Amino acid sequence: MRKKGLERYLIISSIASIVIIVVSFVSATFYNPTIKQSLQYGAVSELIEQYSLGLIDLEDLFD
Repeated sequence: MRKKGLERYLIISSIASIVIIVVSFVSATFYNPTIKQSLQYGAVSELIEQYSLGLIDLEDLFD
């Protein structure tokens, strides 16, 4: 009986921690002006466009 209680506790605590992480990430993204601005201006699409034009290489992104 104690083993099932421990398993249930571990499952519930794991789910709760995942929910807390997701909520904190979403709220940090929503309230952080730098991240919000980069999402609005499409920084990723700009990088893709520069790559397709041959202006940057994939290795440049990770240096």
